[in-house]
Amino acid sequence: MKTNKRYGAASPRRKPREATFEEGRYLARLTASRTPVRVRMNDGAELDGVIDYYDSDALRIEREGEPAALIYKRDVSYLAELDETPTEPA
Repeated sequence: MKTNKRYGAASPRRKPREATFEEGRYLARLTASRTPVRVRMNDGAELDGVIDYYDSDALRIEREGEPAALIYKRDVSYLAELDETPTEPA
């Protein structure tokens, strides 16, 4: 019995790559340029500051007027660059 190539047994699908390796480049750029960021934690808390250090598991955020915060990446919901351009009052 021949198997139809089109409708035969499905070949196992490859799993999608979990890492694109862009995270390291992005964090390196934010660190080098000292770009202000907002980090939202999974519990809803938000931290504003500048990324001082990062590794595969954690970020260290320097905050103005407050101690630096070392946070685990697994606790981060999202990270966004802050727009620091001053706005004129209306």
